[in-house]
Amino acid sequence: MEKNKLIWIIVSVFIVFFSSIACQLLSGGNLEETPEVQITEGVSQETGSNLPSEETQPPTEINPENYDTEFPLPEDFQNFQKISEHNITYQTNMSIDEILTFYRQELGMQGFSEFEILTQINPDNFSIVFSPALGGTEIVVQGVQLDSNILNVNIRNEDV
Repeated sequence: MEKNKLIWIIVSVFIVFFSSIACQLLSGGNLEETPEVQITEGVSQETGSNLPSEETQPPTEINPENYDTEFPLPEDFQNFQKISEHNITYQTNMSIDEILTFYRQELGMQGFSEFEILTQINPDNFSIVFSPALGGTEIVVQGVQLDSNILNVNIRNEDV
């Protein structure tokens, strides 16, 4: 049974990796030539657009506590999206090592422990699972390095 769980995690990592490549190709990107991307921080709450309206000013500081999520967020994040009640994604300029350290500390303080047999760390992607101390659903944190400065992170609750 544990072997099946490990296979599903590995398959999930490959799906995230190949999905990011497919998205880049479908959007007209070239895998060998990465255009410079300017990331905007925040979304206008009143207009729902990525561009600030005349009535609203862009936020001067992003506060993770202002986002509707049960998951901890680092100070350095942008392009936050709540996919469902228990699934979010965002981008950060943090390295894979920095984001792993952040979630190991934050979730550890909340009583979660790393399910080490499911941890997969590669130079350009990672997958790590945290188990709650008293039962319940695990937290899966996965990331893909989009370029040298942007790490895409996905966090969700999942029965592993």
